[in-house]
Amino acid sequence: MMRTSHLSLRRPAPKVLAALLAILPVAACQNGQMTTASMPIAVEDRHPIGVVPERVVLDVNGGGAAELQSFVLAYGQEGHGPLYVLAPNGGDRRMSEAVYADARRAANAAGIPVASISYAGYEPVTRGAPVKLVYERMVAATTCGQWPDNAAQGARNEPYYNFGCATQKNFAAMLEDPRDLEGPRYQTPRDATRRDVVFDKYRQGERTGAEAETGGDGRASEVGE
Repeated sequence: MMRTSHLSLRRPAPKVLAALLAILPVAACQNGQMTTASMPIAVEDRHPIGVVPERVVLDVNGGGAAELQSFVLAYGQEGHGPLYVLAPNGGDRRMSEAVYADARRAANAAGIPVASISYAGYEPVTRGAPVKLVYERMVAATTCGQWPDNAAQGARNEPYYNFGCATQKNFAAMLEDPRDLEGPRYQTPRDATRRDVVFDKYRQGERTGAEAETGGDGRASEVGE
């Protein structure tokens, strides 16, 4: 005759159950740390593109009007903040003031507010120091060439740390304005004249859109007719 044995299971005490539940998350976290990669997988996380200021300087020793105009135009396109005309203390004051006046004229001709041109002095290191035109622009940059691990000994089948950095660096170099990475540009002003014309036509019950060209039937050629 076969006997059936029953195993009696005792319900764990509340304190023991609470201790077991507290241990489980810790074990899961430790297990996750063992299987998680030691570096970010995405290229954008390993090699983020940063936007940093860079100083642009032009030394003016007399003459060079075309070079000064090109420098002011470049400031209007990429400058961040004012354009400084720095005169050496103890230098030729008439020359410094002439360069300042030329910079203001070049800015006015290019549509740049002359209020953005500032005049100041600086302490020269040597005698005969030039007048300096200085402004700041924003540049996009990332750091490449970092090899924290031996790429030949990786057993995780993951990309090496420097992988993709050249692509990020080339992308940063192709940006027209690195400030686009920080946020969208402001909208240009609307054409008030065109807006008034459209509203006048709307009030008079006329068509506000462009008129279709007459004589256009969509045919590209009359061959075979």
